[in-house]
Parts: sequence; C-alpha cells; structure tokens
Amino acid sequence: MRALCILAASGFLAGSAWAADAWHVWGSFTTTFDQAARDDRGRNILLAAKRLDGRVVPPGGIFSFNEAAGDGYGTASTLVEGKRFDAEGGGLCQVSTTLYNAVLLAGLGIVERSPHSGPVSYAQPGLDAAVSREEGTDFRFRNQTKHPVLIQAAVDGNRLVVEIRSTRPKDRRIAVNRLLTGDRVTTIRTVSNSSGEIRREVLSIDRLHAAR
Repeated sequence: MRALCILAASGFLAGSAWAADAWHVWGSFTTTFDQAARDDRGRNILLAAKRLDGRVVPPGGIFSFNEAAGDGYGTASTLVEGKRFDAEGGGLCQVSTTLYNAVLLAGLGIVERSPHSGPVSYAQPGLDAAVSREEGTDFRFRNQTKHPVLIQAAVDGNRLVVEIRSTRPKDRRIAVNRLLTGDRVTTIRTVSNSSGEIRREVLSIDRLHAAR
C-alpha cells in the first residue's frame, strides 16, 4: 500500500444580509475545462455554477446537487459505463466533483457520492463525484456543524472554482489521502486541531479504471 497524494485544507439562496466578508473559507477547490469553443459543456458548467453560487446550508441541513442544479441543460460529452457519449447535462459531473472536493476540505459530512465508471480528466480516482438524474445518482452532503455554510461557485476563463464558507473561522486542519492497493483506491480524510488528530475516516474504496 502506498500513498498517492495529499490534499490539505435542500440549501436556500443567501440574501443581501449575508455580507461576503463575514464568511470564512473552510474549503476551496479548482478544476479546469476546455472553454475555447464555448460549447454546451462549458455553458452547462457555467449555468450549474451560477445555480450553486450563493446557496446556504443551515446547521443540520442536507444539500442535494441535483436539486440545486435543476434541469434545462444542453447536450454535451459525458461518461457512461466507461465510454464517452453526448447526453443532456454533459459537464455537470465536473461541477459536482469540484463541489465534492471543496466539501471534503471543509470537513462536512458526505451523505451520497458515487464514482464514475471510468477515469475523468478533471479529478484523480477516488476524488470524483458522478451525478445523473436518469440513473438516480446524486451528490449530497450534510452540514453537521452548528453554523450555516455558504457555497460560492464561479467560472473564471477555463477555471471552475468552488468554495465552502462559514460564519466562524476554520479551527481544524483537514487532509485527504488516497492509498493505492492493487486495483483499488481508498480515500481517507483526517481531521486534526492544534492538539493533534481528532478523527480519521474512510470516505470511499473505488476501483481503478484504465484509461480508454
């Protein structure tokens, strides 16, 4: 077994009362995509990011990506059973994956997450989150803290940036490790504070897929 890498560090819309500078960053993640052609994939990513941006998850609340993202997306390339097809909503999995990684680094609880059936270009194995309304696959997380959390999502050129913020400063360190054993990748999250490790949890055990 060997370590592969280490990463550190039903919502409602935030109203004008939520000043941006009152929210502290708990987790942030960035992925990139090809936006040169301004195709439907890029437009889908931009639309989904706009629909996520500004949503607040109250203490104890569960956030559903599918509910927040909604429908009305164009047809673009997507991964189905390890093969590429054009389908409605192509590109949404990149948004859900970027959100997933930000949520991991924020230390929030994972309620539902599924891996892709093959490798994706924007995330390493074990760090992706597939979504599909047709297949009933969603990404959901829980705000198990006593404070509301805010999702901020934006597209800057070919960069998709998602941040998780809270009304209190982050007082814990989060590390996400991936361990490779044979054809499996195990994703582990460790939470610690100034006194040391608080908890370690296995987030997922996924099968590694060869690139096609």
